[in-house]
Amino acid sequence: QDLSSFHSAEEKFMEQLTIFTKKQFFKGVAGMSGEEQSCHLLDTTNPEQCLLQGESNSAVQEACSELARLRSLFTESELQRVHAETAAAETEACCALLEKQISSSFSTGQLRTHEELSLQLAEKKAKLKQCKDQLRQLSEDALPSALSELATLQDTHILSGNYQLKLARQSYFLDKQQDLIDHLLKQRARHELITMVLELEQQRHREVHHVLAAVERQLMACTERFDSMQTVLSNPALK
Repeated sequence: QDLSSFHSAEEKFMEQLTIFTKKQFFKGVAGMSGEEQSCHLLDTTNPEQCLLQGESNSAVQEACSELARLRSLFTESELQRVHAETAAAETEACCALLEKQISSSFSTGQLRTHEELSLQLAEKKAKLKQCKDQLRQLSEDALPSALSELATLQDTHILSGNYQLKLARQSYFLDKQQDLIDHLLKQRARHELITMVLELEQQRHREVHHVLAAVERQLMACTERFDSMQTVLSNPALK
């Protein structure tokens, strides 16, 4: 079957798709949803810079207060994280020690007496109390001061800008990109369908070719037999 109509339709489709793409993603389309807005880092040490850029005093003070709140929460959040990691490490160490003791008891095959276990328990409790005292001293004295000093060294920035406008632009581009992808997927589906049909037709042609080749061989064999019989009958001795 002639596929010229299909190729012609695909060429027209690609032309229309190219026009659609250029129309939706042309240069400067980002500015259609409003004035171009820039993002900048908020500097709490120099609020006058934001005022010079046209922002209101209340917005600057609100942003500075938010940044100060985030910095004040840093020490407490880091302290909670350290305590959580310490508790997790303590649990893992206890499990590892318990598994080691159980494995040692089964490997030796000897059970300890009540006195030996009581003595070992007292030693472990004394070591545990010493470790807890050291940990309490670190968590109450050294760790908070270290985290407070670390908080002063943190370079925390807040990116200020018109996020609603940027989200609207991003949503616009994503929707148009999805439309373009849908059109390309449909085109690919058409091509795969044509390819599958052509492969089926090619398989049918192969089968017909095999049949015709077999018929040709049979006809050639019949022709050879006919020629041999004609040669025999044309012999004058047989007349």
